[in-house]
Amino acid sequence: MGVFNDVFKRFFGGFSRIVKQQQTHSQSEPTRGEDLRLDLKLEFREAIFGCEKQIEIVQLETCSICSGTGQINEYKCENCNGLGLNNVAKKMKITIPAGVDSGTRLRVANEGNAGLRGSPSGDLYIYLFVQHEQ
Repeated sequence: MGVFNDVFKRFFGGFSRIVKQQQTHSQSEPTRGEDLRLDLKLEFREAIFGCEKQIEIVQLETCSICSGTGQINEYKCENCNGLGLNNVAKKMKITIPAGVDSGTRLRVANEGNAGLRGSPSGDLYIYLFVQHEQ
């Protein structure tokens, strides 16, 4: 019975080490930030001729205190509550090209939520809705 336990332990002990290594590796891999969506209403004239719009988005950004790690030394970062990310309101100007219609989707690269532990940010998708004149 002792020999069987040793063989069983060696086999499954080694297996569990492999699984733990894979889990540790996958947890440390970069996780890209989530994409954000903004619905934007345009007047008919703005859609026809194009325009610039000032928008404000609230997105997750990497914590500047702990650099996204969630910790300062061995302690949880109080600035981000250990998450490594903070909500930040951001204003930006976007250019709406001439001739857009309802349902047009604009992509603004890397303006979505920040990724975990310094990973790339997601994208911002702006969905346009044209208010037609009556």
